[in-house]
Amino acid sequence: MIKVLLTGSEGQLGFSIKDLQPKGVQLVSLNKNQFDLSKINKIKKNLEAIKPDFIINCGAYTNVDMAEDEKETVMDINANSVKEIALYLKKHGGSLIQISTDYVFDGLNSYAYKVSDKVYPLNQYGFSKARAEKFIQEILGESNQGIVIRTSWLMGTISNNFLLKMIKMHQTKKEINVVSDQISCPTSTKTLSEACWKVIKLKLEKDFYKNKFMPILHWCDNGVASWYDIAIAIGEISAKNRLVDSPAIVNPINSENYPTKAKRPRFSLLDCTSSREFLGLEGEYWRKSLEDSIKSIAEK
Repeated sequence: MIKVLLTGSEGQLGFSIKDLQPKGVQLVSLNKNQFDLSKINKIKKNLEAIKPDFIINCGAYTNVDMAEDEKETVMDINANSVKEIALYLKKHGGSLIQISTDYVFDGLNSYAYKVSDKVYPLNQYGFSKARAEKFIQEILGESNQGIVIRTSWLMGTISNNFLLKMIKMHQTKKEINVVSDQISCPTSTKTLSEACWKVIKLKLEKDFYKNKFMPILHWCDNGVASWYDIAIAIGEISAKNRLVDSPAIVNPINSENYPTKAKRPRFSLLDCTSSREFLGLEGEYWRKSLEDSIKSIAEK
């Protein structure tokens, strides 16, 4: 039986990964207090006690705006901790799945970002995630022990995310203003969790992995959308599932009219073509994923 350590187990992605745990896996699920990524000097000791075969690192500092003021904390949690994990795995064996972000890109592309495109983060959150990717490549690159999965606009059925915020807004407001000039694609925590477990399955098939190893994967749902498009869809689907009586009117606004401390990329769509081929997963249209999530929330 393989032992998988899951960090950030109480976050939205951690919740889905636990929910989809396959047979034959001993899953050690630790929340941010049980495995504190900010305490760099304790990481090695914690890992020595667990001795994992795989680590799915969902733990992260994800408040993009607050990250601008807490640079050291963000760097410790999102990057320096990953360096420590990679150094441990290099010495003792085991593999790392690191969850990264579309925010490692600057958004100046006119086409979907490929896994090989250079990173140019605009904010501290993106910078810390890009630094973590670099540590993994430098420390684990030659041994094929590390895989980075970049994702975008993650939305699940728990925790603090755009989906749950919008449902609340549609329930309580008559009109809402939502940015329409930032373009990417939402990602369901369920489909991303399936991708994580598939990586582990393939990693255990050594011959397959040896010949086709990809150190960086892109994973989001299929299609393209703005925050405005998603907000409208959430209202419509929530009303259909009786979570909302009458959806709010959604007004499109430009980023300039919704100033934030951290800069966001205007276009950060991820090209998942090669990653889908590698994983043997087709992916799902974003609106279908959203509908599944909203149905799940309604049933609860």
